[in-house]
Amino acid sequence: MIKYLIIFLPIFIVILLGGLFLTIKKLKPDYEILKIEILNPVTQLVKLRGEVEIADTILKRTKGLSGRESLAENQGMLFLFAKPSKYSFWMAGMNFPLDIIWINGNKIVDISKNIQAPKNTGGLPVIISPSTKIDKVLELSAGAVEKFNIKIGDEIKILE
Repeated sequence: MIKYLIIFLPIFIVILLGGLFLTIKKLKPDYEILKIEILNPVTQLVKLRGEVEIADTILKRTKGLSGRESLAENQGMLFLFAKPSKYSFWMAGMNFPLDIIWINGNKIVDISKNIQAPKNTGGLPVIISPSTKIDKVLELSAGAVEKFNIKIGDEIKILE
């Protein structure tokens, strides 16, 4: 009996520690968090102040917010691209609707409101594109654009 304990106890401990390590790694956020503000360009009054996760790699941009059940009111995801272009987004794997804010430089250039999740569109993911070239996209919970009176021409500021 002790012979088996000496053999299997180290194996059991390694498996247990490996599982604990993987669990802790999953709890660590995959995304860098930044604070942002959306401002009126004339008055510089803040319309929205919140925290966003940064999607700045192909893997992070591909995953986006898919698979999540919800998004807090002042939270979102900011997608960053190396050069301006007309990037398309789709709602595959999404569980809730979004407002999509299209940004070039630090200026909002287009807005797509209340883009529905596949469960509300017969299972087919909606594909959405901006009307002009962009280098950033901010995804917020549907209704945020109306609630915070976000408009084309507003400015986005990333806080350090």
